[in-house]
Amino acid sequence: MKTDQTIQSIFNLFFFNFQNPSRQQFSNLHLATEMILGYYNKTKKYEKDLEEIAPLFFHPIPKLQEKYPLLQISKNPIDWSIASIEFCYYRDTNFANKLGKEYYIDSHKEQEKKKLILAEVIDITSLFKKEMFKKVVKVIMEENLVDLLVAFTADKKEIQQLEGGKID
Repeated sequence: MKTDQTIQSIFNLFFFNFQNPSRQQFSNLHLATEMILGYYNKTKKYEKDLEEIAPLFFHPIPKLQEKYPLLQISKNPIDWSIASIEFCYYRDTNFANKLGKEYYIDSHKEQEKKKLILAEVIDITSLFKKEMFKKVVKVIMEENLVDLLVAFTADKKEIQQLEGGKID
């Protein structure tokens, strides 16, 4: 079976977002997973999978705690969505110094309001990413997509590091 270019592009979008951090990385993973499942759901084969990913996006903490009882959240979190969590993840892993200076996020008062710590955000996003990946791999296996060509990206610095070369 020849995989058509549209679904091929959606798979590429999924794997691009899987490996490249961006502000909307986890939302894009969710959307790509939903598109892949929808594309192959012509006979309602993936209906259950489609129904499972919406609550994972909108209520990830309780849904992931159901699947992974070892996932512990230190405080009583408000009902975060993946969009909210990914903003905090991206902000705290990429721009912590800049935002810290602008918004004083490290003040004692702000710490008291904080409901999630960065380690918990990373746990949640990693488990969410794992769940999306499992759904996509299930489709690849069940639909026998052996001709699926996934373009993995690596920039010049990453390739040079892998080769042990000097980075310019």
